[in-house]
Amino acid sequence: MSQYIVAPAARADLVEIRAFLTRRAGGEVAGKVLRELRAGMRRVAEMPGIGHLRLELADESLRFYRIYRYLII
Repeated sequence: MSQYIVAPAARADLVEIRAFLTRRAGGEVAGKVLRELRAGMRRVAEMPGIGHLRLELADESLRFYRIYRYLII
């Protein structure tokens, strides 16, 4: 299994996503989405070439991997 680090800003985003989804859709949905996001982070760590380059969004060569409406960068 490949290792990955969640940046402090991304960790804060995950907390906000959980809170938002819990308010809007309930804890079960929030938990499901967070599990999918974590699984996506593992996939990106294992296969760093997946995702799409979005040169119009960043000056760097970054890949964007979508989970529902959220992007893993």
